[in-house]
Amino acid sequence: MPQSGWPLQRRKARLSQGCAALLLPWLVGKQFEASFYVNTKTWDTLPKDYQAAFEATAAQANGDMMDEYDFTNPPAPKRLVGNGVKLHTYPTEMLRAAQNAAFELRAEEADKSPAFRKMYEPWKKFRVEAMLWHCVA
Repeated sequence: MPQSGWPLQRRKARLSQGCAALLLPWLVGKQFEASFYVNTKTWDTLPKDYQAAFEATAAQANGDMMDEYDFTNPPAPKRLVGNGVKLHTYPTEMLRAAQNAAFELRAEEADKSPAFRKMYEPWKKFRVEAMLWHCVA
């Protein structure tokens, strides 16, 4: 696995030498994913083979990013604590409030935008099912 990206950059920056405490940014129901955006009109002009190649490449890039993240991050907290950094998390109440506010914002946008609603409603259903998996994974 190549050593690159965010975890290595933080390590090279010697984060533990510059701080005594670190507030972990994890959110409730955390999910990470790479996003690729393509103009719809341009996409429609591409041959089906090119569209398939793009989709396969995007999926591979997302998988590679997740693999690298999963591979390089687990030792990081141990190194930080070993260097005297105290790790803290955001209070659960604050994370839940942020999550609720995000869902309220999405619901408001879905009420205003049929295009957003078309994407949002299936995503909500998918999220519930995915979160069930993450509870046991």
